[in-house]
Amino acid sequence: MKQLAFFFILSCFLTIQSQALVDTIYTEVDNLSEQPSLQLLSQLDGKIEAFSKAVTVKEEHMALVVLQCQMGFYYSRFNLIPKAISYYEKAWKRYKAEALAGYDMIEYCLKPLGNLYTIAGDFSLAEQTISSYINIAKQQNHKAHEVAGMQNLSVVYNALGKYTTAQTVLKEALEFTGLTKSQRLQLENNLVASLMSQNKLNEAEILIASSNQDVIGLQNQALILLRQKQFSLAIKLLKKAEKILISSGDASARSLSKLYVNLARTHQANLDESNAETYYNKAYFTLVPYAEPNSILEESQLYAETTFMGIFDGLAQIKPNLEQALAYSKRSSYVSGLLKQSLTDQVTKGRFLAQDRLRSEFYLNRIYEAYQGNINDSIFNLALKYAEKSKAQLLQTAINEKSLLEKFPSDSLLIRRRSLKHEQELLINDLIKSRLSAVEITRDSLQGRLREIALDLKSMQAQVSKAYPLKESVINVDDLQSKLQKDNAHLVEYFFGNKVIFQFGISDEKYSFKRIEKDELFSNTLNTYLEFFESPSKISEDVTKYTDTAFEFYKLLEFPNSKSKNLILVPDGLLNFVSFDALLTDSTATFQFEKMPFLVHDFNIFQQISATSYLNSKDVEKQEDPRALGVFPVFENTSQELTYSKEEALTVRRIDNSTLLLNEHATKSRFLEIADKFDILHLSTHATGGNFITPAQLAFFDEPLLLNEVYAQDLNANLVILSACETSIGRIQAGEGAMSLARGFQYAGAKQQLVSLWQVNDKSTSQLMSSFYNHYFDGHSVGYSNTQSKRDYLNNESIKNAKKSPYYWGAFVAISPQVQIKSGNLGWIIGFIALTIILISFAVYSYRRSRKN
Repeated sequence: MKQLAFFFILSCFLTIQSQALVDTIYTEVDNLSEQPSLQLLSQLDGKIEAFSKAVTVKEEHMALVVLQCQMGFYYSRFNLIPKAISYYEKAWKRYKAEALAGYDMIEYCLKPLGNLYTIAGDFSLAEQTISSYINIAKQQNHKAHEVAGMQNLSVVYNALGKYTTAQTVLKEALEFTGLTKSQRLQLENNLVASLMSQNKLNEAEILIASSNQDVIGLQNQALILLRQKQFSLAIKLLKKAEKILISSGDASARSLSKLYVNLARTHQANLDESNAETYYNKAYFTLVPYAEPNSILEESQLYAETTFMGIFDGLAQIKPNLEQALAYSKRSSYVSGLLKQSLTDQVTKGRFLAQDRLRSEFYLNRIYEAYQGNINDSIFNLALKYAEKSKAQLLQTAINEKSLLEKFPSDSLLIRRRSLKHEQELLINDLIKSRLSAVEITRDSLQGRLREIALDLKSMQAQVSKAYPLKESVINVDDLQSKLQKDNAHLVEYFFGNKVIFQFGISDEKYSFKRIEKDELFSNTLNTYLEFFESPSKISEDVTKYTDTAFEFYKLLEFPNSKSKNLILVPDGLLNFVSFDALLTDSTATFQFEKMPFLVHDFNIFQQISATSYLNSKDVEKQEDPRALGVFPVFENTSQELTYSKEEALTVRRIDNSTLLLNEHATKSRFLEIADKFDILHLSTHATGGNFITPAQLAFFDEPLLLNEVYAQDLNANLVILSACETSIGRIQAGEGAMSLARGFQYAGAKQQLVSLWQVNDKSTSQLMSSFYNHYFDGHSVGYSNTQSKRDYLNNESIKNAKKSPYYWGAFVAISPQVQIKSGNLGWIIGFIALTIILISFAVYSYRRSRKN
């Protein structure tokens, strides 16, 4: 009886104590609602940390969720977007973990969180979050939330360039019965914005004419007038929108700032730069109201807000002085960096990098104009820096992360991060498969887990950055020239812009910075050249046209003269798909391919992802007894049979320490199980470069290996040979290059690669591979061995002229940083020869001396 009384008293005490904690938390909610301020939010940061450790029962957790949602709301009102996102994320995580109920999480958490992700440019998490609460709304039959979700999702699709999908979603929502006037207007405004983005101005105008216009509608109408160069009318509508927005008393700083940016751009398009600058400044001080009048370039005032980039880029375009323009560029890049810090997947980061690249193109044009009047190291280094900023950043980040883990293999934080990234890539792979099969339930589950991983990765990024701060890699021409002199090499890098192409040529003695116009002649010549490699017969059908095109394109690319025998190429954009080996350095009338002046005769050609990557690369030591894995599905007795793949297998078998997976043993699962144990991976199979729907993939006997599965691997291979079709082909992502299998294997850890540009011929490939290995195991580099195998092929008298067309030998590209070989085996041989010479010399000297005596 006493025990029962004790437990009853204890229970009452705990209930009172719990209620006290709940009341304390809700009191903080009330205080924040009554007098929101940055000072109070800062004080609550510390209190919430204490509450998080104290809460135990559901009522307490619920109270804390409400407070966290409030924190998210007010931090967003003060434009501190990352802090707001963090609190909403914590609230949702707690709500799910504790299985809470009875609070409208869509309205107070998920809806604002999805919108904040969109504002921050994290479109993957935005799409996942909004899709998630649309599904919840459907289950609850809550039409208002479902409509709001569809409206917000359309904004994400529009930002992603998926205009048709955005319009489909909006038109579906507009069919709902019982829409309020406000809901219909918001949906129609979004539809107008999407139509304008797709340049369907007539449809957009018709829709605007039938709608009652609010602030967003007026801005949409003004943007249409801007495109029609009716500047005065556009400005009039934007000023009307400004008055409505200010008089409402509830306008956010962001919405008002964006309106001022639209006004600035309209004045700028009307060549009224004075008013344009006024409105850009007004936009800035709306976002930073506490700033001093002349402090617009102070970095400490900036935060993660996309509108800042529009302001700084606009001001840079106005300023005639290069130094002033570059100062604004630096601030725009700084904000972009802040926004990228919280991003966790390649696709979303890639979109920011594409914007950065457009910025780089603008500034490269400005720098080029300055360079024409003042050729010097400083301006050249500045131009090279801007070109390099947009070169394969995502791939380089992955390589750096792998290097860091190799340096600190026992760091649990790095291990956990790598594990989560592996899971992320595999889930994305499963998501792609589910989209192709339209399995809705599986897709929802996958997106939910992807979202959880993204949140975990975000929290880890700050910890990793603090523990291992990255030093910015600064490149300069002096360092490059020193390395090029050592390698007897010439480097040519391209920046493939929207309107022009920039070329950087660097040798040990000189450098050049050129601008190549992307005019009709260039575009037509490039397209014609690429078309010649679409089938085996195209070149042979019109050899003269091919030779004329190959020489014309060589001239357009403006290769600098060089005495070096090694050429380091950093291609970009569509140039990633060009066979540089097969260009002609002179005009020719011959029909004999072996007599043609191909570029392959002049240089040993190596490709790199950037000049920085080449400069910082370490020599890849060639092992004395490398372990090689050969994968040869062959596909016997099928329409896909690779007859000469068996000959390639014999070549790989000659490597002493080799393992072969042949026919039915060449399965994806077996390859993934053992691939990380080998120094050389040789895959002879079918492959495709993919398209906008299906990613690049590599065929195995049982099922294909998709690109995201390659990303998820941890390889240790010194050399990966992808003896298959289109392994260097994929969807072009600005700055990153082709999203190809080649890039996937680099991402996974391959140090050097041999990959293909088109659908290679089975027999010629086997001949090239045999020759390649002969040179490679003779002590030569990957680039030299690849180049020499092509020369051997052209000089092979047993091969008929028709089969010496560049289609048969020009596809393979060496992606390797190593120009000169420095293998331990070669060093031992040189040492042995030197010792032998010394011993022989000593013996001869002793013999002669004994004869004299």
